[in-house]
Amino acid sequence: MFLIGIFDYKIMEIARILRFFVFLKFARYSKSFKIIFASTVIYYLERSAQPDKFPDILTALWMGIITFTTTGFGDVYPITMGGRFFTIALAFLGVPIFILPAGILGSSFFSTMQEYRYYKICPKCEFIISRPKISIRK
Repeated sequence: MFLIGIFDYKIMEIARILRFFVFLKFARYSKSFKIIFASTVIYYLERSAQPDKFPDILTALWMGIITFTTTGFGDVYPITMGGRFFTIALAFLGVPIFILPAGILGSSFFSTMQEYRYYKICPKCEFIISRPKISIRK
């Protein structure tokens, strides 16, 4: 009877560990979870040094979003060494997530507009008369 109780407890413990790993897998793909986690870390690093600037986690979330998107308004900034280091790491993580896709979209928009320049358009109704023939250059 005693062994069955221990066995049931071990199964429940294994189920809890597996559930935690499923949560971590979700967190890997979620950008919002990363921002919330980073903001919580910044809050705990900076709240003792700046209680007026970081009164709650929502203010730290504002700072985390501004840092993650590399906007940087300058109204709230870290002063401790750990907060500065973590903020720099957060800004570097924001570049491949937000800035690089914006550059890719801008470049494809520019190439589409360059192609659109060669269309022949009716000056009265702005209807496309002919499209350019795309030739493969070797």
